[in-house]
Order: sequence, then structure tokens, then C-alpha cells
Amino acid sequence: MIGHITFSLVPIFTPFVWSMIMMISYVVLTWTKRYGILEKVIMVMVAMLTITSAIIAIRFFPPLAEFLKGFAFLIPSVTPDWAITQYKISQNPLVEILPAMAFAGCGAVNSLFYSNWALSKGLGLGQYFDGLENTTVTVKDLKNLDRGTAERIRGWYKSMFHDALWGANVVTLLVTFFYLIVAIVVLHPLKQAPGGTKFIVTLSQTFTKTIGPWAKWLYLLGASGVIYSTMATIYDGYAAMINKSMLICLPKWEGYKKISSIWRYRMWILYGTGANFILVYIFNAVPVSFLQAAAWIEGTFLLPVVARSIAYLTAKVLPNLYAEGTRSLIKPNFIFTLGTIVAGAFYAFLVLVLIF
Repeated sequence: MIGHITFSLVPIFTPFVWSMIMMISYVVLTWTKRYGILEKVIMVMVAMLTITSAIIAIRFFPPLAEFLKGFAFLIPSVTPDWAITQYKISQNPLVEILPAMAFAGCGAVNSLFYSNWALSKGLGLGQYFDGLENTTVTVKDLKNLDRGTAERIRGWYKSMFHDALWGANVVTLLVTFFYLIVAIVVLHPLKQAPGGTKFIVTLSQTFTKTIGPWAKWLYLLGASGVIYSTMATIYDGYAAMINKSMLICLPKWEGYKKISSIWRYRMWILYGTGANFILVYIFNAVPVSFLQAAAWIEGTFLLPVVARSIAYLTAKVLPNLYAEGTRSLIKPNFIFTLGTIVAGAFYAFLVLVLIF
């Protein structure tokens, strides 16, 4: 997908060649961990896409009564005939709605990357983190931490709270705006649905049909920033997560431990690069199909599992690792644990409704 977007912006190479260049750049970026300048550039590109989407959505905003119906938990009962026949979209709208709704934020597995990101940014025990997999403070040391240190560690709760609060709200608002533009204003009247290799080109009409032909470039720049940053994050996050999972699940595998931590991390980056190349280009897989599959597995089915696990680990397991004098500082407020459980149960309920 990123190859097609880059080709649309700079058609000097084929989409295949651009995809190879992008894949190599992901490896170089994660290999060197030099995100600074690129992070700022991508933030500007994504901000342009976000602000423009909001402006367009406000301009074509539906009557308030119609808008409020969208918050009444009413599931559309019918998929348009043209969407079923031309684009093979399911007759059950929930099949399309549920994965997108669950995957809108970050998904179940991607949410696990957050702890690694927090450590890398110096939050919590980040000052003791080596940037890859280890901290100089062991689990046994947690019992001996004084109250002042525990309060500093607890400071990452505030950062996490604001990330979740504002991030979730902004993402929800943006997705609502974007669905509004895509479903009501542009693609439904044109009887088009995004899919296949023309996925991005089809979506770009949400800008060109509302602002003008010139807006295609604005959309492509923003979309490239979103997808590139997402892929770079996934390369880094999955490599770190798989490495840590191997160390936890196979603690007696001495051969794996003999590999240096940096090369264990890099090994999984190369694995992800090779796997993507094989799946997408050798087997001619459609990127949108991968997104849909990931949304179902990671954003829907795994979400209740991860939510319940996080609630249990943070409320029961984590506080018990600390001494009685500092335990109350680490244990999350009951309302957050309850909210996590309710959110997981909500998605589990929707999945059961869909299946049965």
C-alpha cells in the first residue's frame, strides 16, 4: 500500500520498487533507532490530514438529529446491494463495523507496545531501562523501593491517563468525521467502496470531491505519513515484543540467550521484513485483506483477552510485587480496572452476537 501511495506522489519507480525502498528504510530506521527528525515531519503530515478531515466533515455535517442516532447503539440492518455485488462486502453490516471500531485506536497487540514506549521515553522505570529488554531494577528489587521512588514511578500513570483520554477521544472524533465523509458525502452516492490496490486512490476522493482536484496531493501526503509511521512503529514494536515473549516463554533456551540483545531485536526486524515481502509480493496478497484480517484477529477477538489480562495484572499481580507501604501507590484506581473489564466484555458481547 505504501508503495502505491509513494508511486502516486513520485512516479519515478514502480509501486513494487517503492515498496522495496520503504521496507529497507523501515529496517534502517529501526536498526539505528533515529526517529527524531522523521517523527516531527510525520507529525506535521498527519496533522494536515486530521485538520483537513475535520474541516470537511464540519462543512458537510448532517442534521444534529441524524448525527445523534449514531450514538444510539443501533446497528444498520442492511448493506447496500451495490456494495455486496460489486465489492463482496458482507450482508451483515456488523462484519464490517466491528473490526474497524475495535481497531480504530491501536488494537490489542499494539496496546502492548505502549509499555515499551513508556520505558523508552523515560517514564516509570525508564531511567533504569537499557532501551531494548532489560532494566537494572529487578522484580525482587521492587519490594525494597522507598515511597519517593514509587511516587516517581507512579508518575507514568498520569501520562498514560492523558494518552488514553485524549488519544481515544481524538481518534474517535476523527474516525467519526472520516466515516461521515466516506459513507455519506462521497463514496455512497458514487457507489464505491475502498478495496484492492486502489484503496488509497478511492479514499482520496473524499478530499477531491469536496475540496477540489488539488486536494489529492494533500490527502496522499497525509496518508503516506499515517501509514509510514504506523509501519515503522509496528516493525519496532513487534520485534521487541517477539523477543521478550521468547525470553519469557522459553527461559531455558540458552542458545537464544547467547545472542546479544541488540541482535535478537534486529533478527526479528529482518524476519518481519522477509515475511512481509513473501506474503505480499511472492503470493500476490492484497494489503487491504491483511488489514481486515488484522482488524478481526487483533482488534476484535484478542481485545477482550488483552483487556481482561491487563485488568488482572495491574490490579492483582503488579501491586503485590511492591512492599505494603508502596503498594497503594502502584495499584490503579478501581474505576480504571472496572472500565477495562467492561470494555473487554462489550467487545466480547458484540463478537458473540455476530457469531450466533
